[in-house]
Amino acid sequence: MATDRAGNQTRVVFRVTLDTSPPKIQWTNLPNPSLTNQSRLTLAGNVSEPATMTWDGKPIEVGSDLRFNITANLTEGVNEWTFVAKDRAGNETRHKIQIELDTQPPIMEYTGASDGQWTNKAQLAMSGRLNEAATLSLGKEIVPLTADLRFSVTTQLSQGSNKLIFVATDKAGNKAREEIRINLDTTAPTTPQVQDDGKYTTSAGSLKASWTPSQDQESGVVEYQAGLASVLAGQPIPTTPNLVDWKTVGSATSTQFDNLALSEGRVYYILVRAKNAAGGFSEIGISDGIIYLILRPPTINTVSIVQQQSVMVGDPLDISYVAIAISPQTLQGRLVMGEKVVVPWTQANPIRWIPGSDEAGPQRLQLEVKDEHNLSSSHQQDIFILRRPPTPSETERGQP
Repeated sequence: MATDRAGNQTRVVFRVTLDTSPPKIQWTNLPNPSLTNQSRLTLAGNVSEPATMTWDGKPIEVGSDLRFNITANLTEGVNEWTFVAKDRAGNETRHKIQIELDTQPPIMEYTGASDGQWTNKAQLAMSGRLNEAATLSLGKEIVPLTADLRFSVTTQLSQGSNKLIFVATDKAGNKAREEIRINLDTTAPTTPQVQDDGKYTTSAGSLKASWTPSQDQESGVVEYQAGLASVLAGQPIPTTPNLVDWKTVGSATSTQFDNLALSEGRVYYILVRAKNAAGGFSEIGISDGIIYLILRPPTINTVSIVQQQSVMVGDPLDISYVAIAISPQTLQGRLVMGEKVVVPWTQANPIRWIPGSDEAGPQRLQLEVKDEHNLSSSHQQDIFILRRPPTPSETERGQP
């Protein structure tokens, strides 16, 4: 209060408000968690009372309704800013905000399948791992992850083409999509029909065979495998290789087994199976069996001369024989007297010979028998060829 000389008085009253509370900053759209895949963000909020605001030292406009917003450009990784709100009393509030920008999608590694592969298994088991925390789905199903971000999943396939879609979504919302096409083929290729070199072989070191191509309408034939089996004659036909295990011959429809040591009298079977792109095998095609024999000349068991041991000149002489050989139907015989071939090689049995007058008298007749390999055996037979008695007219002409 103030009083002048005349006694007038003036009263002045000052009102002072004590404010020690800083303003409050409230955010209305901060990412929660403080992670985003958006490189440009608009941040909005309000202050609890009139105040001035700065963002890393740059002023922010605060409206009369105490609201504010800013647009921030983020860089990959952690972005950190400091916001300061200062009221009229000079009280300050500092907010430090960290927002991480992550624009990289998760990376998924997996095993057990590859895009476009064929399989003959109706259940497909896959396993893998993500490089960061994420939610993983296969189709509409969520695939659980272990603490070290590994996963394993088994899915049921249907015949034909199957499309598997994996989606991994990380905490920032980045998505990785992996599409895998798996083809299921549970049908087997047709059975190859196998042919070997015949009923017998005389080669102790090698065997060969050929077969008809197999068919597979689904995934196609990718290779053939061949094996070799052996049993004693009379034993059941083997269904798996027991001499030479399965070997891949690619797309060829013939093969040869070398460096063998075949045993005489055993039967050898060549087995062939076809494999398709899905890994399925055909039924095993088996040759009809081939026997290894050592080449020996035919064995002449019996020789029969239809006539008596003596025969007249000009009369037919029939000689039959029984011989053992690998291929009896290919045997040929001939008749030889001394150095003279009286009947050349022939498959006829019996062999017919008509002696001439110059062949009268005691003779040693030799039967020779040969096989398809020109191996031969012989049998000798002593006979006496009689001259035919002269006729009466011949006798009369001979009288003096």
